[in-house]
Amino acid sequence: MVNYYSLYSTLDGFKRVGTSNSQYIALCPYHQDTKQSFSMNVEEGVHNCKACSVSGNAYQLAKY
Repeated sequence: MVNYYSLYSTLDGFKRVGTSNSQYIALCPYHQDTKQSFSMNVEEGVHNCKACSVSGNAYQLAKY
C-alpha cells in the first residue's frame, strides 16, 4: 500500500492526531486558514477540510 505521508507532510501546520499513525491535521491549502481544519489520512491518501468542505484524494491535492 502506498503511504502519502511525504506529500501531505509538506503542508503548513502538519501534525499527527491522537495515537494513529495515519491521521493528521494541517492548515488547509485551499483557503486562508488560521486553524488546522484540514484533516488527512496518509495511508489511504484522502483528505477533507472542515471549514471549506473541500475533500479529495492525494492526486487531486498534488494537481492543485
